[in-house]
Formats: sequence, C-alpha cells, structure tokens
Amino acid sequence: MENNEQLLRDLNQTMTELLKFLKKQDNPWCDADEAAELLGLKLSQSNHHRRIVRWFAMKGFIKRFRAGRPYTYWKTDIQELSVRISKGEVYVPSQV
Repeated sequence: MENNEQLLRDLNQTMTELLKFLKKQDNPWCDADEAAELLGLKLSQSNHHRRIVRWFAMKGFIKRFRAGRPYTYWKTDIQELSVRISKGEVYVPSQV
C-alpha cells in the first residue's frame, strides 16, 4: 500500500515538472534569469546577471520588454542579442 502511495507521489511530481516545462517552452516572454541563461551569463547569488540584462534593455539592445516586477523580455530579442554577443558586435559589461 505504501509503495503505491509513493508511486503516485512520484508520478504527481513528474507531471507537475512536465507542465512547468511545457508552459515555459510555449511562452514567448522570459524572466531575467532565463534571459541571462540564453545570453550565456553566469547566474550569481547577488543577482548581478539581472542587472546586466536590465542594462541591455535600458540601452536599447533589447527592444521589447515589459516593465514590472519582475521584468520580462521577448525571447527572440534575447536570442538575437546572444548572436550579436557571440559575433563580438556587442560587449557584456563587467560592472553595471
């Protein structure tokens, strides 16, 4: 009986993770953490990566974003910026 309950809990957790993944994949907007991952920035505990992403938005490198808590960014703009960074057209600031 306990084995069945454990199996049901594991299945429920797996399905919950799958739903989160599918929602994240379909959404054209992303948060600052996901944007930093797409840009290849190292995620830091001090949230410095979020300041860098916001700096890109304020300087006009990311055209479409929604202000609020938290900022959200258009994924295609982030991917285009990532290509420009890899080509060396845009630099990543070390201090913001």
